[in-house]
Amino acid sequence: MRQSPSLEVQPLLASRGAQVTFCDPDVASARMHNGETLHSVELSIDWLQAQNCVVILKDHRAFNYALWCRTRAW
Repeated sequence: MRQSPSLEVQPLLASRGAQVTFCDPDVASARMHNGETLHSVELSIDWLQAQNCVVILKDHRAFNYALWCRTRAW
């Protein structure tokens, strides 16, 4: 997480009112620059369908992006 782009993007989104969550099978929680600790959520079809926006900041082999695209058309 030390060099993760999410550490820069999360505060920008949050400052504009976004409720930010993250999913990373390799990271249980992350401490943001503002001291806030976020906990990784379990990625599921139900979770994905409930989101207004999903931002992919880093490719991860554990994720099936084709399934995401079939699940929800943004």
